[in-house]
Formats: sequence, C-alpha cells, structure tokens
Amino acid sequence: MTKEKLEKELIRIAREKVVSMEDREDLECHKNGEEDFFEIAIFELKNVMLAAYELGKKDSEMPTKASKPADGETGWKKGILDAVGEKVDYWAKVYEEPSEFGINGGRISKLMLKHNGTIILNYDRGWDVKPTDEISKAAYKQILKMYN
Repeated sequence: MTKEKLEKELIRIAREKVVSMEDREDLECHKNGEEDFFEIAIFELKNVMLAAYELGKKDSEMPTKASKPADGETGWKKGILDAVGEKVDYWAKVYEEPSEFGINGGRISKLMLKHNGTIILNYDRGWDVKPTDEISKAAYKQILKMYN
C-alpha cells in the first residue's frame, strides 16, 4: 500500500469511527488547539485501533506484483523450497543477463517468498520485505544460488 493510499484509509477510518473527526479533512497538525486536540471516547479509540489493525492485516495478505506474472510473460520461475525443514513457496522474475535492478546487481529483478501463506521476503527492483528470520534467510540463499 502506498503512503498516499494509507493516509486516505486512515482518514476514512478516523471519520467513520470518531464522531469529532467527521468534518476533518486530514490528519495533519494545524497548530491550532481547537483543531488539533479533542476528546475521544475510549470505545471510539478501540474501534479506530481495530480498524487500522484490520487494514494492515488485509494489506499484508494481498498478493504483490511478484506473485502474479502477466499472461505470456516469460522469465518467471516458481516452486517450493525446503528451508531448514520448512516449505517455502517462491516466485522469481529471472533475466538472462544481470541488471542494476536485480538483487545485488544480478539476474533476479522480482522475488517473493511465502511461508504458510505469509510473505516472508519481497523484492521488486528494491526491497519491500527483507529476509529477517532463519527460514527466509535460508530460502533466500538457495534462490540466489539457483538463479542469481
């Protein structure tokens, strides 16, 4: 989700869940006490937090470009890896020649790894989700060895 889309969604949530936000156009500081500070009921705060959580959860479950190659698009590799005893699904866009947009200047320009349906690594000409745990790091090393 882009920063602009996130901002719009947060404003929508605030307007829906907080009565005193209904007429507010943004979430920016106006340096005006009457506009920047207002009372909010605890149930409104709870509803805002739950809605924001659900928005983040929904966004993290959405497939990225890397998971859906266009019809007829070539160079895509997909499969299942065994990374430290765990199954990891992968999708990779691999070119014949290395590129400045590839991982480490290599041939892989797009890569997604999923473990139990959760994205654990995503690279789309730049890092969206870097490998952080043992499983993602092990799978990432395997992919680099195979394709980069």
